[in-house]
Amino acid sequence: MKSATFGLRITAGLLVLLGAAMVLACGGDDDDGGSGGTDKTPEASGSGGIDAGGGGNGKIEVTSSAFQDGDAIPEKYTCSGDDMAPPVKWSGVPGDAKALVLVMDDPDADGFVHWLVYDIPVKVTGFEETPDLATLPSGAKHGVNGFGDVGYGGPCPPGGEEHMYRIRILALGSELGLDAGATADDVNAAIADADVLDEGKLEGTFARE
Repeated sequence: MKSATFGLRITAGLLVLLGAAMVLACGGDDDDGGSGGTDKTPEASGSGGIDAGGGGNGKIEVTSSAFQDGDAIPEKYTCSGDDMAPPVKWSGVPGDAKALVLVMDDPDADGFVHWLVYDIPVKVTGFEETPDLATLPSGAKHGVNGFGDVGYGGPCPPGGEEHMYRIRILALGSELGLDAGATADDVNAAIADADVLDEGKLEGTFARE
């Protein structure tokens, strides 16, 4: 009887350990990142966006070789894919502009910021596709995105929701003069003191299953 009881205790103990291991394996981030994607929490509202805009005549043209205005953003530029920054080009910057700001955000999530680059020299006319844009043109600086990271963080809406994303280029009458790694709030405050001469935007959609 003692031997049988001891065996049952061992079996019960193993079952408890096995159950704990299964809980740990199933825990963690709610986002599975999609097939082959990064492990990233879906974007949330209230993260703080870039409010500035509406300046000028909207004559800056923003394009991408990856998708047309209003079309779906390819998965490789999202959290379900490689999370690479998409190629972006722009033209029509006013001749008296002193610096540019690029912001990619999600109006469907209260302006959640996915990409923020400021003090871009006016001679720059775009960025190539890149995993992280670790090297920026001299003077340009990356800000903090809504995920809390410096640099690009691709679209990552909650599963089953399609969101609209916009890439805006703001032409300013002066540089912002902020250090690298500024937050959206920092950039907003600095833009409020600068003259927005013109702007342009490119929009695209993305939905996760």
